[in-house]
Amino acid sequence: MNRTGGGRSARWCATAAAVLLAVACGHDGGAPVALAWHLTAMHADPHRSLGRGEGVIIAFIDTGFTTTALPAFAHRVLGGWNVVTGTVDDADVSGHGTEMAVLAAGGGDQGVWGTAPAATVLPVVVADMDGHATPGAVASGIRFARTHGAAVINISLAADVASPDVTDEIRAATSAGIAVVAAAGDLGRPGPEFPASAAGVIAVYGEDSSGQVGAHSNLPTVGGVLAPGEQIETTVPVGASARKLAINGTSAAAALVSGVIAACLSAAGPRYGTVQLRNARCTQLLLARDAGQFLDLKLITEAVK
Repeated sequence: MNRTGGGRSARWCATAAAVLLAVACGHDGGAPVALAWHLTAMHADPHRSLGRGEGVIIAFIDTGFTTTALPAFAHRVLGGWNVVTGTVDDADVSGHGTEMAVLAAGGGDQGVWGTAPAATVLPVVVADMDGHATPGAVASGIRFARTHGAAVINISLAADVASPDVTDEIRAATSAGIAVVAAAGDLGRPGPEFPASAAGVIAVYGEDSSGQVGAHSNLPTVGGVLAPGEQIETTVPVGASARKLAINGTSAAAALVSGVIAACLSAAGPRYGTVQLRNARCTQLLLARDAGQFLDLKLITEAVK
């Protein structure tokens, strides 16, 4: 997904996901792999017992998902849909969708963990191999996710122009108690691009390891969430293997937040009797982050149990 100049009218592009560096593809089983900086900052211990995303479906409105060389996803990927081809072929056409799914739900393959390492992935292909998607495809993808059990919908795409069809589908999803998370955009502009700007969407901006707004993020205005979005470790399929890399931008930040919500939902105690109540409480905790602090996954899951 090439996010060079932003979405153009009816053409949507994925935010961020520019590959910055390739790191060693895993390790030899000797010294333990250090936890990525963003997981440490977010207190997202991958081996925690509470709030790992069990039973929570995250839909990725993106370029698909390829599980090659990612065995930790066994039994955690649902059959998705390819809106572009009108088939069940949900294999990743560019790598971006896989990168996002790993950030949210990665289970430790090559030492890379997601913020909800036990969550289930629902891939929905809406973009072509160049990373371009039409509003109609995005709207159809959101509808598919809503009607196929998603509790969280991640949209790491951005466009300059709002779409009534996409807005309607977002409204239907949020009315059903589904959390919709979207990347705010990477162009350094004030405020979010669409669909992060739509009512009911959790707009996610990126920050660096010092807690400052990242170089690859729009500038937060009223509302929205800051999450790590610089030098974020993930993996991408390469032939019959997978490659570990680091990426920048609000695509990555949004995927991390989708995982946080999934983790929160799985930790929610019995007093939250409906999905609407659970999502409302998790969103409230997400937005209540203290100034100067990173999102604290441990604090959020403890607060909701």
